[in-house]
Amino acid sequence: MLRVAETGALLERDGRVVESVIVLPHGVRAAGERLATSLGLEVAS
Repeated sequence: MLRVAETGALLERDGRVVESVIVLPHGVRAAGERLATSLGLEVAS
């Protein structure tokens, strides 16, 4: 699952964070969610 927030994104597998991306530009949440969806990842609400 990819959890996207205003400040970054966390890639979780089996409830554990396997990759984190911090310091995303402000306002990219919607774009990140669209990208994750297009890659077939579940996006946390």
